[in-house]
Amino acid sequence: MRALALGLFIALLSSTTGARAADDRCWQTAFAAIQHSAMAPRPAFTSYAEQEQITADGISMEDVFYDITYRDDGVALIDDRWSRPWISNRLEPGPPLLGPYGADRKNWLGMPGIDLPYPTIATVRAHPDEPCRMLGAEPYDGISATHLVFPDAPSDRPALKAMWIDPRSDDIMKLVVSGRINVRADRSDRTAHFADFQIELEHKGPYTVVRHVTWSYSLRVYSQVAKFFGEYYYRNYRFSDRSPNALLAGGR
Repeated sequence: MRALALGLFIALLSSTTGARAADDRCWQTAFAAIQHSAMAPRPAFTSYAEQEQITADGISMEDVFYDITYRDDGVALIDDRWSRPWISNRLEPGPPLLGPYGADRKNWLGMPGIDLPYPTIATVRAHPDEPCRMLGAEPYDGISATHLVFPDAPSDRPALKAMWIDPRSDDIMKLVVSGRINVRADRSDRTAHFADFQIELEHKGPYTVVRHVTWSYSLRVYSQVAKFFGEYYYRNYRFSDRSPNALLAGGR
């Protein structure tokens, strides 16, 4: 039976196309980077300044500054300097730290605390049927980054579109993900509009944080097209184990 199983396994390997093998290597690279991100240290509280700029056809719609303190359970204290600070679990455009988050993060961390009598020799994950393409090495921030793209990512819901990974450390340096944006053709427009967010990351001490985010979108209204552009800068990072504000202390 062992010989039969081995022969079947070899037959399955030999029937795999070159494209599928390339997809497998690409997904393995992506999964290694996602798991590396899930295992990265996370501060209890992250404070930072964010500038948000949104234009329509080159005309400024928003240019605001926020002081934000983000708690590692996803809750944040937001101060726009004009009104009273408020607490929310929704950040625009998103958290200052790279995911996976919460329960999704735990799914990538294996089985801590479980003592098995055998050593782990492999970790197996089933990847999606969608293609994953490795475009090779590309200069980025002074290193030769591995560039991955996901050409069949869905366009009608949030999705991963591209990654740039440091092959020496598995650090994710840049991402392209699709996300919903709050634009409408008119008050009756109930269409979900999605744009691609370019997310640039950097290291601050032991942590990987968001540095810069951009998105663009063309909205057609009858025969006219409105061109939107969004840009976000993250600066002045500070990290702490205890809440710097009493309003967030309840979760700690």
